[in-house]
Amino acid sequence: MSNFDIHWRKIPRTYGLILFGLFTLYFLLMRTVGLGHEYWLRSLNIVWLLLGVFGAIRAYKKNSTASVFDEFFDYFKIAMRTSLIGIGLFAIFLALYLDLLDPAFMADLQEYESFGGLISPVSVSFLIFFEGMASAFVCSYLAIQLLKTRTVEKPIQTKKEYEQALRSSK
Repeated sequence: MSNFDIHWRKIPRTYGLILFGLFTLYFLLMRTVGLGHEYWLRSLNIVWLLLGVFGAIRAYKKNSTASVFDEFFDYFKIAMRTSLIGIGLFAIFLALYLDLLDPAFMADLQEYESFGGLISPVSVSFLIFFEGMASAFVCSYLAIQLLKTRTVEKPIQTKKEYEQALRSSK
């Protein structure tokens, strides 16, 4: 069994649940302090998403023997699965919250958003899910690029070393 297969379920599940917890706590905190109607604050969810994706990739990288260049797609699959679990669970939570726990907030969304009142808790959840997964795609690629090891083995110090390296590359 490969290293990827061993960690394929464990790491995304753990970090996906952490990501779900961060999204949920942030949402409930904003609702509690009265900032739930400030929709631009949801753009700060990118911070939680980056933390979750970075954590999952680092955990896999720590347990893996291959380099980022050998396992780019494995890192990407780990990051996207982590995001799928976290964002998927949050979308389900949001649908239940808007339908059962706070229908007044749902009424406010219908009144103030540009959907013409034709929005339901399920459609809000689908929008949040697709928006989150699009962000996760970008964040996953960004995290992999930021976490990859540097390829320069020995920096060139002098002009003479530079000329020798240039001649040897021809």
